[in-house]
Amino acid sequence: MIKSKIYYGFDLLKFLMALLIVAGHSNLFIEYLNVYHIASIIYSLAVPVFFAISTYLYAKKLIAAQSKFDAWQVCKKDVIRLLALSIFWIIVNFPMAYDTFFSIANWKEIVVGLAILDPIRGLWFIKALIINKIVIFVFRNHVRTLSICSLVVFVLFSLGYTSLLNGFSELFHPYFNFYFHTFFCCIGLLFAKYPCVATFRLDILSMFLIAIFIWHICNYEYAVIAWRIICPFFFINLFARVKEPTDAMKPLFLLMRKSSILFYFLHFNFLWLYDNILNIKFLNTEIKYVVVLLSCLLLSMLILKIENRNKFLNFLKYSH
Repeated sequence: MIKSKIYYGFDLLKFLMALLIVAGHSNLFIEYLNVYHIASIIYSLAVPVFFAISTYLYAKKLIAAQSKFDAWQVCKKDVIRLLALSIFWIIVNFPMAYDTFFSIANWKEIVVGLAILDPIRGLWFIKALIINKIVIFVFRNHVRTLSICSLVVFVLFSLGYTSLLNGFSELFHPYFNFYFHTFFCCIGLLFAKYPCVATFRLDILSMFLIAIFIWHICNYEYAVIAWRIICPFFFINLFARVKEPTDAMKPLFLLMRKSSILFYFLHFNFLWLYDNILNIKFLNTEIKYVVVLLSCLLLSMLILKIENRNKFLNFLKYSH
């Protein structure tokens, strides 16, 4: 049995992306209009990169499979793990979902919400990841075709959501559906299938990244498409080159690996408590961000510390 390789750079990258997601949902720097415009561009790179990393690690195992049955076992194992993760957070987040959705929705809205919108905040990401992992399993031998088709879908729906074409109804926002993110999953697949993709020159990628970032500041409509495409390519290339840390630092990377998904789900609850239950409005967003971040960190460390100490609490492993 081949020992799984640990990608320490990706542990760090996932954790940094989790911090950006919390910052975006906390509306960090929204009081400063010009700063927030730039900051929101940076926040937006987190989700595409998350999809690409998650799929890269999965695709490496899929490609290494010796038969169709072995590949299906890899797919099934990942899907079951994600379903367990979903069930765990549905239970934990139900009070928040009840307060923000179920308590004020009629039965028709509840049906639509459960079928399409995912009233459990953040769960759309897991659902999109499950569907895209199955899609990648089915089309694993047609990587280029899947990548091109998913890129076309992403571009078309991105253009359809600009003010130039009036957009879609917010109720059916494509951003929260799997097909909008299939291309980012394909980026992870491309890195896994073709090692040469991870050898792109960082100086050239950096120039593209900076040019698109400046374009994005001046024009949102089209630059956002290029920005979301270039970011996963750049950051996976960059963090794939992170060297193995010392033995003393490895526990820190393990903590970042496990806590990134905990941060993702926990911060929705703390934001809900902060805004709706405690109703704190007078503090600026920097303080709000720090409070939510520290709360996520402390609870994440507590969960990771106690999950293996008591057999009755072993179910906490499904939280991450």
